[in-house]
Amino acid sequence: MKIVIDHLNQQIGDDVYTERLCLAEKIQKGEQQFPAVRNGNDFDKIDLDKKDGIGYWRKIADVTLDKADSIYSCGISYTTSIPLRFVGFVKREKLPSPDQYTDDKLCQTIISRITTNSNLLRSALKAQKVEVLARSYTTDTEKIVREEYEEVQFKPRYAYSYIAIDVQLTITTSNNCIPGLC
Repeated sequence: MKIVIDHLNQQIGDDVYTERLCLAEKIQKGEQQFPAVRNGNDFDKIDLDKKDGIGYWRKIADVTLDKADSIYSCGISYTTSIPLRFVGFVKREKLPSPDQYTDDKLCQTIISRITTNSNLLRSALKAQKVEVLARSYTTDTEKIVREEYEEVQFKPRYAYSYIAIDVQLTITTSNNCIPGLC
C-alpha cells in the first residue's frame, strides 16, 4: 500500500498541495472523530489550520478479494480492490485564477494525474495488473467536513478549496506474491 500511496502522491505533485500525507485513518477520541496519521503507536491529528495546502489518503471501505484468471501455471491469482479517498484542502489564493470552477478544475487535474495502469507501478508491486480509477468526486465543503469530522468544532473556511475524490485501486497478483509480502 505504501508503494501505491507514494506513487499517487508523486503523481499529484507539489504544485498545489505542499504537503501530501500517506494513509490516514478516521479515528475516535471521546465523542470526536477526525482524520489522523499514525505516529508509532499513537496518532497525530491532521491540522488543517497551519497549512497552505494539504492532502491525505484514507481507505473508505473494506478491501475485497476476488479470484482472477491466472497467467501462471501454478498458484492462484487474486484481484484486490481497495477503495480510497483523496481529501484535499488548499488556500484558494495559492491557486491560479480562483473562480467558481476552481474546485472542479482541481479535481479533474488530480484525476488526470492519478488515473493509471502504470507498468512502473505494476513492476514495483510485482503484480499482473494495477489500475487506479476515479469513481466520483465532491466539492461540497459541508459534505466533506461532515464526512471527515464528527463532533469536532470545525467550520469550513471558504478561503479554502475542499475536495474529496473517491478512487478504486485494483491490483491483480499471484498468491505467491501478495503486495507488501514479496
